Amino acid sequence: MEKARSAIVVAGWVIISLLLLSVLTGRNHRKTSKPIIIVHSKIKKFEQIPLGVPSNKIKTVVTKVLDGDTVEIDGGERVRLIGIDAPEKYEPYFKEARDKLKELVDKKEIVLEKDATDKDSYGRLLRYIWLGNLLVNAEMVRQGWAVSQTYLPNVKYQEQILKASIEATIKKRRLWKPIKDEKCPYVASRLQKPFHYLSCSQASKILEKNREYFKTRKEAIKAGHRPCKFCTP
Repeated sequence: MEKARSAIVVAGWVIISLLLLSVLTGRNHRKTSKPIIIVHSKIKKFEQIPLGVPSNKIKTVVTKVLDGDTVEIDGGERVRLIGIDAPEKYEPYFKEARDKLKELVDKKEIVLEKDATDKDSYGRLLRYIWLGNLLVNAEMVRQGWAVSQTYLPNVKYQEQILKASIEATIKKRRLWKPIKDEKCPYVASRLQKPFHYLSCSQASKILEKNREYFKTRKEAIKAGHRPCKFCTP
């Protein structure tokens, strides 16, 4: 009888010990498994955070400069600078504007920044070009190699570009610098009122068939024209 009681007591202690061991093991398991889940979760979240430049900006290299407002980048895509307009081929200052943009960005690493519109009707990327902290779009206008031109709805830096345009106009840089032509220094369109210096960026947009030239301001005004508000002849 005594032996039976001893066996029951021993069996009871074994059961209690097993239960305690199970509880302790469960606690240890929860303590060790929970941090592993948290660490894994944090790693996954960290990997999803984009690194480097923001998603609306990309780094690339300019491989070719086509004119004063268009470049070609690594991969072959063409980029049209937003907010500016430089002389086209066969227009005054075309080569000079192209050469200036080439001096600024050709074969250099740049950052392209997108605004509201991705591409223009010609399939070119519409972008702002950053060279370090320099906004190249505004710099081309500030130096007088391009004029400010708003492309709605892409107006993120238009105020900065307009300020550059005002500075270039006041200081009569490049496109704004009048050319002294003793024969016929002024030109106007037969279809429009303003008359311009031959060097004015607005004058370069007048089709040859619509052009009329004047030797003096008085002659242009007498013909019904008024001074251009940009080049102020």
